[in-house]
Amino acid sequence: MHGFRLKKACGEMYFMYDPSSGTFRYPAHGDRDVGYHYPAITVIFDGRTGELRGSEFASGENAGITFTNWVSAIHARTIGGMAMQILVGVMGIVIAMLSITGVYIWWKKRRGRKLPASGGRRNDGSALNNALRYLREAK
Repeated sequence: MHGFRLKKACGEMYFMYDPSSGTFRYPAHGDRDVGYHYPAITVIFDGRTGELRGSEFASGENAGITFTNWVSAIHARTIGGMAMQILVGVMGIVIAMLSITGVYIWWKKRRGRKLPASGGRRNDGSALNNALRYLREAK
């Protein structure tokens, strides 16, 4: 059947009629599925005769749809088994830790830039400011 094999039907509730084209559309799982949650094949039948009109694949024919399905499958952790689930979980923790440590480092630097309590002077380390301060104090 057009170079693919159906594995599992989704059930009668997914059988849809499209009155504009006079066709029935039936999504099903097949050998081109990216993950296991979403059906990747839609089989299209003529609404009057029941003849096969065509099929649509969620992977391989349209680059945009293929990319979207792969990103969705990775996000939902439905590919790669337990190893992929662990990898995605660890990467989520790493991203959270980078965010927390980034805010912490920013906060420490911000506190270090504030004026010190003694004398109200700020030592920002620039040579020009140090020279100007020396000239003012020498008067």
